[in-house]
Amino acid sequence: MYDTAARVSPASAARPPTAKLADAETAVAVAAGLVRPGDRLLHEGREITVSGQPRDGHFWIRGEHAQGLAIDWKGHRSRGTLFRRAADTLFRLTEITAVSEPGGGS
Repeated sequence: MYDTAARVSPASAARPPTAKLADAETAVAVAAGLVRPGDRLLHEGREITVSGQPRDGHFWIRGEHAQGLAIDWKGHRSRGTLFRRAADTLFRLTEITAVSEPGGGS
């Protein structure tokens, strides 16, 4: 599958893509080199799950042959591979946890 996300402009890469998240979820920016199998990512407005250990190698990334990562993923009805440099930004979905006030006051 062709990774169309490689065409995202650098300015928009710093912002998470628009998508409807569950009330208790948020998208957190993380370097591609830090993703692990089982991580849920927000990619092109949909949730995908990293399905294997990211692999190091030389890949075509944004039109040039460069050192990077191949990150296998699966979604609701599709699967593919993202090709990214280790420092590129991805958006990991995480659950929001409640923070209690010090002293237990309400």
